[in-house]
Amino acid sequence: QSSTDQVEQAVLDWGTRYPQHPVSNAFLSKLIDEYIATAQKVKTIAVLLPQQGKFATAADTIKNGLLSAYYADSHSINRPILRFYDTSDPDIAFSQLLQRALDEGATNVIGPLDKSLINKLAIEHALDAPVLTLNYGEHSVGQTDNLFQFGLAPEDEARQVAELAIRQGRKTAVILAPDSDWGRRLQTAFQQYFETLGGRVLSSQDYSNSTADFSRPIRRLLNLDQSAIRHRRIEDTLGERLQFIPYRRQDVDMIFIAATSRAARGIMPAFKFHHAADLPVYATSHVYTGTPNVQRDNDLNGLLFCDMPWVLENSSNGDSTAEDIQALKQTFLRNWPDQQRYTRLFALGVDAYHLVFNLEYLHENDFARFSGATGNIQLDENNRIVRSLLWAKFINGRAVYIEPEIKLDTRPDEAGPATLPGTTPASL
Repeated sequence: QSSTDQVEQAVLDWGTRYPQHPVSNAFLSKLIDEYIATAQKVKTIAVLLPQQGKFATAADTIKNGLLSAYYADSHSINRPILRFYDTSDPDIAFSQLLQRALDEGATNVIGPLDKSLINKLAIEHALDAPVLTLNYGEHSVGQTDNLFQFGLAPEDEARQVAELAIRQGRKTAVILAPDSDWGRRLQTAFQQYFETLGGRVLSSQDYSNSTADFSRPIRRLLNLDQSAIRHRRIEDTLGERLQFIPYRRQDVDMIFIAATSRAARGIMPAFKFHHAADLPVYATSHVYTGTPNVQRDNDLNGLLFCDMPWVLENSSNGDSTAEDIQALKQTFLRNWPDQQRYTRLFALGVDAYHLVFNLEYLHENDFARFSGATGNIQLDENNRIVRSLLWAKFINGRAVYIEPEIKLDTRPDEAGPATLPGTTPASL
């Protein structure tokens, strides 16, 4: 069965499941025809990745994900040719390498990974073939025709945390983040979006990446130091020792932490110790290694975080998308068992391959979504990939997929045939 057969069957199945939906059969037929027409344009894919240097390990994992998706697509009668090019080759400039790929027949390009190379592409007026990068450049406004930017930006996750918090009725927040460029990026992204949506950040504190004791920044964050100062003043005034129970600030609805799994395992118990066990704590995917470890992750109980379908097993009730994702994940675990810390980059490679077939359709249809391993994907007005993630909470040391309770429905209704099941190139 070909990929085009799969998308046709997926659309027809959707129509069968929702017979009362106002979308007409004629529209569904048009949807199929448009997809087939765009997907069949992909003949040769040039993959531009470094084989040496600081990005080589990440690039190799992405390549393995891409190739796994390619070989899993063996049923397709229209499977393209793949050609790989080394962007770390010192003897050829990137612009020349890209031109060589195009001269050798590339109809589509995946890569580069290096931000500096993406920045160079972003200042071009137009590119001769669709280019799907594997990172985001510094230029947020899309000015280059045929340039599509895709990656795992932590800022996108921080903004989704802010959106969920607002939709759950959280109005005030405090932030704990590491004293690093990465930490500041997450803090800024969360705060700006949270406040854009009507929330208010009351305080933020940073911590050292090398610390194992988070008491000092947490005490400051929760105004516990001020509580202690008030207590001492009362004792001085009365001239006697008094029993003291620290009193944390009461004007905060939630806590956002930017943390790795190692840091989060120290932060969560510290919050409980410092009288904040009742405050909901939100985080990005970085708090979870992606590998279950009940003993070590027991300290993370109660922590709510966003992550991709690839990581959160049993998140889609056994539909075809989840089954395809989990099949590829088993391929990863079987062939690269020592590379589990790079699991999300492997998923990036999987989606990069599938997205090549869907880019034109996503670009021409604002309503369209692609259900992928890294999230539910759409293109924004600047041709940047935006991923909608899933949610999980640590319960008894395990990351458990949940559907968060929503109090404020601030997002538009996305119901309709725009998102189709499956992660093959036939799936939108």
